[in-house]
Amino acid sequence: MTGGVIRSESYELSGPIAEASLAGLNLDIAFIGVDGIDAKAGCTTHQEIEAHTNGAMIAHARQVIVVADSSKIGKVAFARICEIASVTGLITDRVDGRLPAGPGRGGDQPPGAGLMPAVTAASIVGPARVAGRGVGAFNVIGIEHAEAIVAGAEAAGAPVILQISENCVAYHGGLEPIGRAVLAIAGAATVPAAVHLDHATGTDLVREAARMGFGSVMFDASRLPYAGNVGATREMAAWCHDRGIWLEAELGEIGGKQGAHDPRIRTRPDEAAAYVTETGADALAVTVGSSHAMLTRGAALDLALIGRLRAAVPVPLVLHGSSGVPDDGLVAAVKAGLTKINIATQLNKVFTATVRDRLAGDPAAVDPRRYLGAGREALAREVSRLLEMLGARP
Repeated sequence: MTGGVIRSESYELSGPIAEASLAGLNLDIAFIGVDGIDAKAGCTTHQEIEAHTNGAMIAHARQVIVVADSSKIGKVAFARICEIASVTGLITDRVDGRLPAGPGRGGDQPPGAGLMPAVTAASIVGPARVAGRGVGAFNVIGIEHAEAIVAGAEAAGAPVILQISENCVAYHGGLEPIGRAVLAIAGAATVPAAVHLDHATGTDLVREAARMGFGSVMFDASRLPYAGNVGATREMAAWCHDRGIWLEAELGEIGGKQGAHDPRIRTRPDEAAAYVTETGADALAVTVGSSHAMLTRGAALDLALIGRLRAAVPVPLVLHGSSGVPDDGLVAAVKAGLTKINIATQLNKVFTATVRDRLAGDPAAVDPRRYLGAGREALAREVSRLLEMLGARP
C-alpha cells in the first residue's frame, strides 16, 4: 500500500476515510513518500492530512519503506509522519555513496563511502520495544559467524543485529576487512539484518564505522567517572545524530571484561534516566546482574529492577553479558522490559564445541571447510533457537 500520488491521473484516499479503511488491515510493507527525512526530525511532509494518513499506514505495517530523492535527505518539512526508528528501509536516487550536507547532516562523507544500510538497528529495536519483543544482537568473530547469524535469523523469520566489537576489529587488524564482509552478508539477507559497532572506546573507530555505512554504534565511555562519561557520550551522540546514526551507551561498567563479576553492581533508575537526558543516547546498556564472557549460565537477573528501569528510561534497554543468563531468565527479562539482548560467548561455545567434535571424529581432516562448516551450521541453529526464545519474530 502506498500513501501518495503515483501518477498525475491517480487519486489519493486520505483523511478519516483512509484511516478507517486501514483499521482492519495488517500490511506486510507500506511505501511512503516524504518531503524530508532527518535523523532528529524523522520523516516529514508538507501536508498535515498526508502525515496522518501515512502515520496510520505505518501503525498497521510490519515494514516501512521510505521513497525519497536525495534532495529530501537531511531536510525537515512541516508535518511529522514518524520517527526514524519506524523506518525499515530507504529507496533513493543517490548512487555515489555520499550523504548530502544540509540540516542535520555533516559534509565530511568522502567519495566512495557506503550509504547507511537499508536496515538499521533503530528500525529493528524501536518497534520491538513498543511491541515487547526481544531483539537478538549477536557478535561476529569471522565470516562463518556472520553467515551463520543471518542463516539462523532467516530460519527463524526474525530481524537480527550483527555486531562487530572493538576486540574483533583488533583481531582482524582493522575494521575494513571484516566490516565490508559483514555489511555484504547482512545486505544479502532475506530478513532485516543490521550491522552494529559494539563497545567502541575511541572516537576514531566510530568515525571509521560511520564512513563505511554502519547505521549504529555502541560508544563505551563507562570506565570514565560519571561526568566524563556524560561529556564524552554527549559529544559522540551529537556527532552520530548529525549523520543519522543510532547510538547505544553504557552507564557504569558491566563486569567481566577484566575477569571481574560483581553481582552487587546495579544501575539506578533515576541515574539512568538522567544520563539518557544528558547524553541523548538512543539506547542504554544497564547493569542488572549479568557479566561479560561467562562460561556458565547461572546469572540471576534483577527482574524488579528491570521493570523500574523500563518505566523510568525513555529509550530501549540493552542487556550485555547475556550468555551467562539461562533461557528462562532471558525470557523473563524481555517480559520485564529489556529489548536488545547481546549474545557472544554462547555462540562461541557452540561453534568451538562442534569444531572440536568434528576434529576428534576425523583426526586426519585438513580441509577447514569440513569442520568450520559444521561449526557454522551448529551456530545457525543456535541463533535460530535463541531468536525464537526471545520472541524476536514480528
